[in-house]
Amino acid sequence: MQAGKRDRPMSKNTITIKDIAKKLHLHHTTVSRALRYHPDVSEETKKRVHELAAKLDYHPNVIAQSFKKKKSRTIGIIVPDFKNDFFARLISGIEADAYEAGYDILICQSDERNDREKLKVGTLISNQVCGAVVCIAYNTQHGDHFRISKKFQSLNKKNNLILPEVRYQKLLSFSVLIY
Repeated sequence: MQAGKRDRPMSKNTITIKDIAKKLHLHHTTVSRALRYHPDVSEETKKRVHELAAKLDYHPNVIAQSFKKKKSRTIGIIVPDFKNDFFARLISGIEADAYEAGYDILICQSDERNDREKLKVGTLISNQVCGAVVCIAYNTQHGDHFRISKKFQSLNKKNNLILPEVRYQKLLSFSVLIY
């Protein structure tokens, strides 16, 4: 053990790959590969790792994975009002398609306020979403706050993402911004 690091007890709420590795006397990279069914790991090891992971109620840390890979598999959604039936159905449809494609969604509500919409854009950037569907707030006059974020531009460069140009569409009495 390195100097300064303490041996922490395993807790049901904080099981990590390293905890599983320690219990099975394996290296944490072997456990990681076994959990992903990597072909270089024996079937017996995969079985032992998966059984212990299930017994300990292990769940991968998606935030840690995103940090390591420098990209997320999360799509951001900003809608004016969760209670509106149209937006509820829109979110449901996006979630179903995202799930099928292996993505999660992060949903924000602007409450039909431009200032709150701008804050929610920051929330999506902070969570490193790889794309977003935004139903523009009623009082939003333009989508410039979606285009000018240098943080978002650098995030996309780090993630090697090439996003299509921002599209702004008027649909009935509301607008949708998709990037």
